[in-house]
Amino acid sequence: LTELVYTFLPVRPPSSSWLHFAAALCAFTFVWDVEFFVVHKAAHESRWLYVRLHKLHHAIKDPCCFAAYFVKYQSHVLLEQLVVVLCCLAFLPRDVFVFVLYTCTLGTYIEHAGCDIKQLRLPFARVRVAHVLAALTGSPLAGALGVMSTSHHDWHHEKFTANYALYFTWLDRLCGTYHPGRSAEIARANAENQKSAGGLD
Repeated sequence: LTELVYTFLPVRPPSSSWLHFAAALCAFTFVWDVEFFVVHKAAHESRWLYVRLHKLHHAIKDPCCFAAYFVKYQSHVLLEQLVVVLCCLAFLPRDVFVFVLYTCTLGTYIEHAGCDIKQLRLPFARVRVAHVLAALTGSPLAGALGVMSTSHHDWHHEKFTANYALYFTWLDRLCGTYHPGRSAEIARANAENQKSAGGLD
């Protein structure tokens, strides 16, 4: 059904400049992040919504990329298609829509990868996966609003009570639902182990 919805979606003409493209991309990722956070948080806090919309996705406790879109269609409509359709009708240029559709699908698979690959270096390049993702997922906003990562989303699947946002961490921080995820706990434990091992010498 997703392809059918997007096939008949009335899209606006392409952006008229790189500045227009960047502004539309920032506006769209910001609006989608807010809408996703509100609906996703509501789906976790309301038992009725959780059972009818979101429980299927959380049947998978250890995320993998194949489980990224393991959702009920109603959940997909509310968390993804509704905001896309409304933004396309309101302001979203065709080229930004296509760019986001492809890059965010890749980003969703990486977020559900089950391991944080953002620190891996790309072969034959001096950049890490994180640099490429930041460039692709729209985000001049990333530095200011914080970026959601695999470790954030893994924590969400494990504990269900934190990290509801789609792209950025600012709403979770603002609403008290932010958790740095497993990687922060591992880093803290490693630092404590190094400190205690250093004290034994």
